[in-house]
Amino acid sequence: MRKYTASRISANNTLFPPQIILDDENVIIKCPGFFSGKTTSIPYENISYVSAVTPLIGFSTLSFIVHGEEVVIHGFTKSEVREIERIIAQKQTK
Repeated sequence: MRKYTASRISANNTLFPPQIILDDENVIIKCPGFFSGKTTSIPYENISYVSAVTPLIGFSTLSFIVHGEEVVIHGFTKSEVREIERIIAQKQTK
């Protein structure tokens, strides 16, 4: 199981940075909040598309398309995003 936490200094992540957890079966996205948070578990086979925007300067944005809906998470480093993409692609081919 791998866990990635977005940077606190990226936009909108100051108090509660989101997390991506990759386990054997799912991508788990945790978006904590002040009074409540949201946790989404997405099986690898339900992810139809993964896209990364990695600017030259600043933090990267990762997007998933799941059942026609886009899930967007911002605040990861370029290397983290590339690693997440690689792991998801590996898990989808198994």
